[in-house]
Amino acid sequence: MSDLPLTTSSESLYPPRRESRPTKIAIIGAGAVGSTLAYACVIRGLAREVVLQDINKQKVEAEALD
Repeated sequence: MSDLPLTTSSESLYPPRRESRPTKIAIIGAGAVGSTLAYACVIRGLAREVVLQDINKQKVEAEALD
C-alpha cells in the first residue's frame, strides 16, 4: 500500500499559484487537444491571457465562445 494519502481535494493536485505567472500563453491549433489545453489554462488561471491560434478562424471563434 502506498504511503500517499488518498484525497479528492484539488489543492493536492495542483501546486499553489505563484504571483509571478506568465502574462500570455499561446496555443497553436484549435483541435481537441488545443481547445482542451486552452480551457485548462483558463480554469487554472495560468496566465492573464490565453491565445488560441488555428488556420480555421471560424473554429477558433467557436471554441472561444464555448
